[in-house]
Amino acid sequence: GVIDLENAYLAREEQILPIDFKKLLVDGDLSQNILLQPRDIIFFPSVYNNAVFVMGPVKTPGRHVIQRDTRLLDVMSSAGVLSVLPPTSGTMETSADLQEVVNLNDAYIARGDKILEVDFNKLLRQGDLSQNVLMKPKDFIFFPSIFGSDQRIYVCGLVDNPNSYAYASGMGLVE
Repeated sequence: GVIDLENAYLAREEQILPIDFKKLLVDGDLSQNILLQPRDIIFFPSVYNNAVFVMGPVKTPGRHVIQRDTRLLDVMSSAGVLSVLPPTSGTMETSADLQEVVNLNDAYIARGDKILEVDFNKLLRQGDLSQNVLMKPKDFIFFPSIFGSDQRIYVCGLVDNPNSYAYASGMGLVE
C-alpha cells in the first residue's frame, strides 16, 4: 500500500498536532521532529482505505474494515472493547478483575485533523444512540487504560509493525 503522508498525524491528549510528515520523512526537515510524550499516537493512513483503526487495551487492536453503514458500536464490538469495560459499580478486587480495562472518559475518535465529540459513557452506560456515530475510512479510535499508567507511544496505520512502544524521555518522531 501507499502511505498518505498528507493525512498522517500525531494525536496527543485529544488534540491533533500540526506535524508535516512529508517534510519530516521525505524532505528531512528536522524542525518537524517534535519530542514525543506518553500516550502519543502516530497514525499513517493508506491512500486507499476502507478501514478504521482501534488502539488501546482492547481484545483486537489495529485495522478494522468497515462498510458504508458501520457505526461506532459495530467497531467497538469487533475490536472486543465491550469485554474490557470497567464495572458499573463496586470495586475491582479479584486478580481476574485487574486485567486491562478501557477508560471511557478519555477515549476519543480522531477524524482527519479533528477530534469528534462522542461521549462513550452516554453511549454504553445510558444507551444514547445519538453517540453511535457513523464511522468513516481512516477514523482512529483510542481507548486508554483505566489504570492511567500508559507510558507507551502508539504507531499505527499503514506501517510494517503497527504496535505500541515503550516511551523513552527525549524520544522524537524520527526515533
